[in-house]
Amino acid sequence: MNSVPYRAHRNTLSAEFVNGSDRVSTYYSYISKRPDAYIARNVRMEKPERQKADRTRLVSVLEEYNLRIHNSPKAMESIRALLRPETLVIIGGQQAGLLTGPVLVMYKAITIIQEAKKASAALGKPVVPVFWIAGEDHDMNEVNHIQVLNPQGKFEKLSLDSRIQALEGVSHVSISQDDWNEVMEKLEAYLIDTEFKSQLVGKLREIHQQSGTLSDAFARTMAWLFAEHGLVLMDAADPNIRALERPMFRELLEQHEALNEMIVKQGEALVRDGFPLQAEPAEHQVNLFMRSGGRRKLLQYEDGRFQDKQGTESWTKEELLTFIEEHPERFSNNVFTRPLMQEFLFPVLGTVLGPAEIAYWGLLKPAFEHLDMEMPVLIPRTEITFVESTVQKHLDKYELTAEDVMERYEEKLQAWLKDQDHIDIEGQFHRVRDEFIRLYRPVVESLKQIQPGMNQLGNTNMEKILEQIVFLENKAKKALIDRHGTAMRQWEKMYASLKPMGKYQERVYNVFVYLNKYGMQWLEDLIRWDADDEVHYLMYV
Repeated sequence: MNSVPYRAHRNTLSAEFVNGSDRVSTYYSYISKRPDAYIARNVRMEKPERQKADRTRLVSVLEEYNLRIHNSPKAMESIRALLRPETLVIIGGQQAGLLTGPVLVMYKAITIIQEAKKASAALGKPVVPVFWIAGEDHDMNEVNHIQVLNPQGKFEKLSLDSRIQALEGVSHVSISQDDWNEVMEKLEAYLIDTEFKSQLVGKLREIHQQSGTLSDAFARTMAWLFAEHGLVLMDAADPNIRALERPMFRELLEQHEALNEMIVKQGEALVRDGFPLQAEPAEHQVNLFMRSGGRRKLLQYEDGRFQDKQGTESWTKEELLTFIEEHPERFSNNVFTRPLMQEFLFPVLGTVLGPAEIAYWGLLKPAFEHLDMEMPVLIPRTEITFVESTVQKHLDKYELTAEDVMERYEEKLQAWLKDQDHIDIEGQFHRVRDEFIRLYRPVVESLKQIQPGMNQLGNTNMEKILEQIVFLENKAKKALIDRHGTAMRQWEKMYASLKPMGKYQERVYNVFVYLNKYGMQWLEDLIRWDADDEVHYLMYV
């Protein structure tokens, strides 16, 4: 595979962060390129820190969970390495999506693994890769489906039963074997026949037969895909993790007003500097969720009491502190407090983030400092757009680049169609319209001399004739397109491959589309591939 950097369009704050701009340095603790940032962060972490989660208990909880999902011996070695006080982690996370969700999840895991190895070499100490599964997320519609191209080249949405809801969080929703079987049957039908398909589908069936929830299936699949690379997995909704987080939940609740005020003010500063907000902070937010009445509810604080967003339930601070003590598994973080909880749980050297995540982390530096913490090194996850060989042939045929298709598709397509129009359809019809109006308008204007209102009828008649001219013009253009049907299908295939549904490829397609075509070695080659400091790459297969 050959790769070249690609300047993708992204959120302004994220783009300036990636480019190391001094303009955003006040919003982050580390802007410098790695590994210098790792060295500086490591020095900072060697100094006495505020109280953190008990490492021995954390290791015990991670061992229990990773054994349950059948993670590899190398992952268990990574977990045991955390018993050593000098061991650090590179961490990143994502929601638990069906069949791992969009392929960007793979790129995040790969970046975590690669950066852990680089950091360990730079610092001369163990650095463990950790993947944080956001199993507490409750938007089932966001994670219950993937998009694939069927053997006919058409988009298919493969999803779980839409009636399955995750009102308390994805990790709390049981998925029946009938539902899993339906998903696997559709996947098998949609994937093209290859030498890898049978073994791939068979392994996925085996994993889903052992999985009771979407989070469970996600974790087991990730453990299988990255078995040789020591990737530690954790589910944020694991009750044993929640028990470890009890002290931090208490502190986040006690400090909620000060923390939220800082986040809101930081958002105002970003807006003044011209940066759009990726996540909107708001007054009265506690930035914690609590499960109550069969739902996961975002807490707010007004008039001295805590309540859910709809105001249907309310609690005193003492009541919530008691709940935290007795049932910490009922609580979870939102986007603003999850980074703080992550810092409490793990010795975080760096965290791997997508562009949107980098943008909302820009709100959090004062919150870290208020809790006597420091924001870790932020690592942009690698982004990849695959340019497959058949697509490259079409690009060459029409003298296009991948960037042309991804950023200027309609413009390039219309220019090509115009080149195929040897009779100048648009020009001819434009001249006909102009000449018709020139000749017909004076006639229409003269009609009012015969009878008042006749010119209005003439204008209506003229508009109808113009509509018919436009109708014929559109029919002629469509006939031109139909005449070049094979070429149009090739253009559509390029766009469907490189910018499917108008989105970057990594946000639409699923990893098993590629594993089915190229086998497991494709993933191993990606992990061994050493990216430079660029973020988005065009990778030619």
